[in-house]
Amino acid sequence: MKKIICLWMAIFSISVTVSAQKLYEDDFKKNRVAIDLGIGSAKGANGIFDLGVRYQRNFLPYLSWDAIGVKAMVGTDYFDELWTHTLLQAMTGIRGTSPCFYKNMSGYVALDAGYGYHIENDYGGVCCEFNLGLNVCKNVYVGYALNFQKANVETYVMGHTYSNDMKAKTHSLRVGFIF
Repeated sequence: MKKIICLWMAIFSISVTVSAQKLYEDDFKKNRVAIDLGIGSAKGANGIFDLGVRYQRNFLPYLSWDAIGVKAMVGTDYFDELWTHTLLQAMTGIRGTSPCFYKNMSGYVALDAGYGYHIENDYGGVCCEFNLGLNVCKNVYVGYALNFQKANVETYVMGHTYSNDMKAKTHSLRVGFIF
């Protein structure tokens, strides 16, 4: 009798485990590439323009990993000196997407972290970004991004080293295209 009960428990456990593995359809793309275009503001700047490219690896239909994202941010006052006033960032993070609530529309939230480097001032540090938005259709999304950059800046004046903490925060509206 014990063997029969154990056999039924094993069959039940295996069937529950196998059925739990197939809670979603396997028709979503596993590897995607996206391009972000954003315009926003930061303290002390008239405007900020950012351009980013990222590689996204989807694990589930509603959960993905932004494996690597590279972004360039520049103030709109410095377009004539674009390469000297650029802040470059490389980040990785996680992205969650809601189920579709109207046709192909869904919401998303993402949290990325990495390293940022300012070319002109020759300093770098930790950066973090929070994204919240709407997937308008299969390949286009719009959203809001909050970006933080922190660095320790050392300056040399007359043989002395001075250390200052630099913090930057930008708010931007984004349009993105995902392929």
